[in-house]
This record gives sequence, structure tokens and C-alpha cells, in this order.
Amino acid sequence: MNEREISIVDLMVDILLHWRAFIIWMLIGAVALGAFSYVRSVNAVKQQEAPAETKQDPEEWLTEDEILNVTYVVDYEKAYFLEKAYRDELLILQVDPEKICKAEATIAIDGGERQRSYDIAKVYEDIMVSSELCEEVAKETGMRTVDLSEMLFLNRGGSGGDSLGVTEGVSTFRISAIHGEEAQSKKMLEAAIDFLKKKGSGVADSLGEHEVTVVNESFGTVTDMQIAERQKNSLSTIETMRRSISDMKEGLSEKEMEYYELLTEDEQEKEEETLSPVDGAPSAGISVKYVLLGAVMAAFVYAFVLLLVYIFNTKVRDTDNLQELYGLPQLGVIPGQAGKKKVLGVVDRWILTIRDHNKRQFSPEEALELSAVAAKMAAGKEGLQDICLMGCGLKDHSLDICGKLKARLEEEGLHVTILNNVLYDAQMLEELEGARGVILVESVGATLYNEISAELELLKRQDIRALGGILAG
Repeated sequence: MNEREISIVDLMVDILLHWRAFIIWMLIGAVALGAFSYVRSVNAVKQQEAPAETKQDPEEWLTEDEILNVTYVVDYEKAYFLEKAYRDELLILQVDPEKICKAEATIAIDGGERQRSYDIAKVYEDIMVSSELCEEVAKETGMRTVDLSEMLFLNRGGSGGDSLGVTEGVSTFRISAIHGEEAQSKKMLEAAIDFLKKKGSGVADSLGEHEVTVVNESFGTVTDMQIAERQKNSLSTIETMRRSISDMKEGLSEKEMEYYELLTEDEQEKEEETLSPVDGAPSAGISVKYVLLGAVMAAFVYAFVLLLVYIFNTKVRDTDNLQELYGLPQLGVIPGQAGKKKVLGVVDRWILTIRDHNKRQFSPEEALELSAVAAKMAAGKEGLQDICLMGCGLKDHSLDICGKLKARLEEEGLHVTILNNVLYDAQMLEELEGARGVILVESVGATLYNEISAELELLKRQDIRALGGILAG
């Protein structure tokens, strides 16, 4: 017998024909893992509802110094996270210090005389640094007030906090706005100037009429080394704190580390409760993810089992070719009669077309007639009038096919003998002694490959001619 090759198409069709069983197994897998997820969620709910176990007082297993050490590490770590969050959120620490978009305007206050102009300008300077201005500009620009306090500022000149200058009764000061985007810096400056003018009527009521003029506006991109240095120092501070925390943790003893984990775990639980409040009591449920996973896993397992069954199958298939396997002429393949119609049998027929593509299909009667003619021709070629139909495990349908072949061949003047289970029945083996030509009739799904090999070896020893083979479905 030649080595039997595995056909990928035949394997795929064999697996697909079990699609009904696939659906059942997928339902079983989905139900099983769905039930598992439900039980798991029920246990989780019970654990959440159960009263928390009383934790042992740290003072019972730690000294006062050890408690202080751990507390210091936890507090220092909190400070580190706050500093890091501040650094990550503050806009001035994120801009490129080499590409600072700066917008400036010089504001002139003319109150009619030197001292009066100076006093009015001081009021405007106070307005400029007020929280009210920051809030108003924040509304106009969509920025945070904490960022505005760093990026919108008043340039004071002289000593003792004097204004930028007082010339001929006109007092001046300068407003500066910086940002990573030019449009935003202009918007900040314009919003600040508009707010100052808006406050002008109130100042006039208190200090008398005066004139507020924007003397000069300038826009440009500059490099700010102070911001660069500040960013560098901020990063350095965060890195130093991180290293310090790492070194302090390494210095904690095993007991201290256990207490540290206990403290940090409590903090995390508090944060989770704050960020994700739960309305009402927790409830158990079935996880859709587990249901889908169960269905897919069951399908894969069943497909793997079918693959193993196909690979290790030792019985003849209706797709086998006796010529390729044993060098024995294949005289025909007679399919079985259609059984009871299955639900959605059209799906099975469609799947079979994948394997039988471009192959002519015959009914059992047509295949029987063709096989009988091929058997007659094989016997005539050898000049035989007596032949045997021989096979292993011929039952029911296979014996019925042998009987019909015998009747058809005897109509053509041939004498036909049916020998069943020659390998296992001594009486049948004795009847084989006088035979000169044999046609093997093997049952699909019942006859073993090694039984065909043994039959051919027996015929060879008895010098009996093997005329061909027929597969009965």
C-alpha cells in the first residue's frame, strides 16, 4: 500500500459537514463559560458586600520610628506626584523656550498733571494684576487662570515698584503676554486691554477724568532663557524626588514595606471610590466576553478532535482511489441510498459541492450499472467466465450491492460467487481455492486499509488475478 496523503479540501469538507454538532458544542461552551462568569461575579459581589476584616494595628508590629519612616515616604511620594502633575499641566512649562510668541503693549495714562497721572496709572496697574482680570481673560481665551498668572504680566520699571515711566504728565506701563502660539498671545493682550478700558469709567468716577491710550503694540517670537531655566529646574526637581523615593523604598525593611503597601492600597481604594461612585448595591451578571470566548473555544476544540479523527482514521473513504493506494484498477464507486432528510440538508449539499467541484455525480443505480459493465470488461479481458466478488465486513447495503452486481453480471453469462470475510472465515477461504479472478468490493467506513492489503497479499499467494476494486458507500 502506498502512503495515503491527506487532502486539505477533503479534510475541510469533512469538518464542515459536522456544522450541526459545531452549533451544539458552541452553545455548550457559551453556556459553560457564561455560567462561570456569573459565579465569578457573584463571588466578587459577596466579597464587596462582606464587611472588611479588621486590620491589625501597625503599632503592634512596628516601632514608632518605623511608622514615621514609612509615613514620611508616603507623604514624600504624594508630594512627588503633585509636583509631577503640576509640571505636566502648567502651560508655561510645556512651551518651547526658543519659540516664545510675545505680544506687548505700552499703556499711557494722561491725567492732566504728573502726580495725578502717576496715581491713576497705579490703579490701572493694580487692576492689571488682579484676579478679576485673570478670570475675564480666561473667559475670552479659554485658558486656565493659573496659566494666565504665569503668562500675562505687568512690566514695572524704576525702583520701589514705580511705573515704567512718567513723562510730561503722562504715566506709562507695559503689558506683556507670552504663549506658544502667536494668535493666542495676541488674544490674551487684547482681552487685557479691553478689560482695562472697561474699568476706565469706574476709575474716572473715583479719580476724575483721564485718557487711556495704547501707545505702542509689538508682536514677535523670542527666546526666553528664564523659562528654559525654569523648565530645566522643574525636571531636575522631579527627577531628584523620584530617585529619593526609590532610595527610601530600598531602605525600608520587610515589615516597613508591608505597612507602606497597606497605606498606599488604602489611598488607591479611596481614589477609586471618589472617581467611580457606585449607585446602589453591586449586582452580579454574565460576561458577554466569556460567552463569546466559550463558544469560540468549544468550536476550536471540536474542530481539533475532528482533525485527529480524520488523520488517524484507518477505514476506507469514498474519496479514496484504489489505483493510487494499491495499484488496483478502480472499477467504480457506488454511493449509498439517500437516508432520512436532515434539517437544512441544502447546507450539506452545498458543502459537498466544494469537494465534488467539476466532478460528474451519478445516482446509485447509474453507478451500479457502470460498475457492472466495468467488471464484465475486466473479466472478459482476462477470458474469465467465473469471478468472485470478495470483501471484508460486507453488511446490509454492501451485501445488497454485491447481490445486484451478481444478478447483473449473470445476465451477461458470467458465473459470480460472493465471498465475505475471507480473511476471517475458513469456509469462505476454502471456497476461494478454485477462483481465478476476483473483484474486491469494499465497504466505505467499514473496511480497514490493512484488510485490503491482506486480501491482495492472499490473492498473490494463491496466484489469483485481482481484476479491480469497487467501493460501496
